[in-house]
Amino acid sequence: MFWLLLEFVGAECWFGPTITVLQHLLPPAVHGGAQGIFSTLVLLGNLAPLLIGAMQRTQPMPQVLLLVVPALYLGSALSFGITMVLAPAEQPLSSKEMSYASPSQRPAPLALAAVRERLLEIDEAERARQDGSPSPPR
Repeated sequence: MFWLLLEFVGAECWFGPTITVLQHLLPPAVHGGAQGIFSTLVLLGNLAPLLIGAMQRTQPMPQVLLLVVPALYLGSALSFGITMVLAPAEQPLSSKEMSYASPSQRPAPLALAAVRERLLEIDEAERARQDGSPSPPR
């Protein structure tokens, strides 16, 4: 049971980053609708075990899995394909975004800026340790 708990905790770690990216990429006027669509799709995905359980009553489990798993993968692939066709093309960078000399100089979103800064500090400390010089203070 302990290993199942660890697997569940790790498997569900994608929710936070996915919702963060979703909210960051869309304009504020559509945040609620996007969150509702996302939650609805997650609900539909979570109904798969119910479907498998209902089908198992009439057919053996291996046969059920041979039917359901490929069908769900096909549905997922079709959803990605439809999204690819219907999604608007990426907008070109503005002149301000293009004026930065390198991607590292472009402003990061606020939520990611602190993480990026901390990773840079860790990288500097690691380089200093490899060079034998004292690490810079935080």
